[in-house]
Amino acid sequence: MRLAVNSIYSNEAEYLHLAFGNKTAENLCKYKGKGDLIAVTGYLKTRSYIDKENIVRNIVEVIVEQVDYLGYTKKGVDKSETIPKLDPDHKKQEEYQMIHDALCADEDLPF
Repeated sequence: MRLAVNSIYSNEAEYLHLAFGNKTAENLCKYKGKGDLIAVTGYLKTRSYIDKENIVRNIVEVIVEQVDYLGYTKKGVDKSETIPKLDPDHKKQEEYQMIHDALCADEDLPF
């Protein structure tokens, strides 16, 4: 799975490769859609593979340990179904939202 991240230095998106375990990817696809905000906690890992043309490719992936849903939109979910709350007091979501708002403030951009 790939995740688009707004670049701090330019008006372009960076795309990170994510590697999930267990049912994290399944739940993410069930509850979140394109453009929905999430916070990912994990670590970077470099690996190599050989593509179809026998060229060795190097890739850096984020090995995801935790996903926090920032905002509760439901993609492909019945209206009666509820999304489990990952953080009942919403402190993490508020902190992530404050960081996001600070990083994405248009008045700070040089263009």
